[in-house]
Amino acid sequence: MSDKIQKTGKIAEGFYLINEGFVCSYLLAARDRFIAFDSGIEPKTIVLALTDLSIDPAKVDTVLLTHSDRDHIGGRAAFPNAQAFISKAEEVMLDHSHARFLGITYNKPLPFEYSTLEPGQELLIDDSVEIRCLHTPGHTTGSMSFLIDDSILIVGDECNLRKGKAVLNMRMLSIDNNMRRDSIKQLAKLEGISLLCTAHSGYTANFSSAMKKWRS
Repeated sequence: MSDKIQKTGKIAEGFYLINEGFVCSYLLAARDRFIAFDSGIEPKTIVLALTDLSIDPAKVDTVLLTHSDRDHIGGRAAFPNAQAFISKAEEVMLDHSHARFLGITYNKPLPFEYSTLEPGQELLIDDSVEIRCLHTPGHTTGSMSFLIDDSILIVGDECNLRKGKAVLNMRMLSIDNNMRRDSIKQLAKLEGISLLCTAHSGYTANFSSAMKKWRS
């Protein structure tokens, strides 16, 4: 069993977790606007969470999606003024080029406009926040992780936490678990990480401990 997702709230300066029970997403303040990392399942739930945090959904102007599964893109409509982004490599999951599950089911095309991101692309937000886009395939073909200011790492479904340790679970729901292992090993090499943020098991502030076994 994965670790329990923490409650909705601020988990670092200008950085928030939004808990929908089964899945969580994250929100970053950048001066007078916000950037969402994934959009959860349900717009109404997201809006209610932001209301509790006294954050206006209209001020979210960017949504960075780790991948195209329904529980990560379903709440997109909560952010009416936002532009959505997803990995260029993830488009094969959206046009029937690559099956999502057992070779017979496919992700549907995204029901909203989006722009694409390249591996290693760096986004500079208001000259104050740097976000690096990391290609971490395995859970899906184009899964992408995001590194904020070389400190906060958002990994989507590439790994989860069990007793604070990064684990490769949800194997039946992943495209290629060997590829996932390689992606986690690459992430484990990062230094200076203050938060490791997952989609289904919350976050940990002890990156070194979480990734210890993946460094060998």
